[in-house]
Amino acid sequence: MTQTQNKFPLLPLLFVLISCIFGTSDAFAQADTLDVMKTPAHLPMQKLAWLEGTWEGEGDVPGAGKYISRMTYVTDLNGHIIRHDYQAFQNGIVVWRDQGMIAYNEDRKELIAVTIGIDGSFGEAAGTITDSTYTIVGHTAGPTPYKDWRTIVTKVDDSTAVTRFEYKKDDAFVFFSEETMRKKK
Repeated sequence: MTQTQNKFPLLPLLFVLISCIFGTSDAFAQADTLDVMKTPAHLPMQKLAWLEGTWEGEGDVPGAGKYISRMTYVTDLNGHIIRHDYQAFQNGIVVWRDQGMIAYNEDRKELIAVTIGIDGSFGEAAGTITDSTYTIVGHTAGPTPYKDWRTIVTKVDDSTAVTRFEYKKDDAFVFFSEETMRKKK
């Protein structure tokens, strides 16, 4: 090898990359990307579109007391995902917060969700949806005593929903808390 070949070993690769970026293949890549961007959300995700916005409510955890909650849902990626940000307050102080995402697994025909809590816990869940209710059942890793859980969100009307939280005790799900949420915006 000559010194010139050793000095610029990536030069041929650079030319290939430049031609891909500025060449005719770019036009095809853009056309494919535009078509993908028009892909509508799966029907189950469309059924969850009513969640979009900010919801506020009240709940009561046995032994811990009453709390006020705020849940914000934002659809993204053409409606293929819904991101959420949940906060619970007691006396104006955040006592719990988690963020996550809901999507639809077309191959398994089920909702999927992930959530990460303020304590570093990480939950994964799967579930179902009807026209007015979605249910997810999950498992959380990390510093929570509630490893296995179920969340049921029921639409009452366009501006009211009830969210029920349950955790698994022995072989059954038991009540943890329930919130009546009202849509604010």
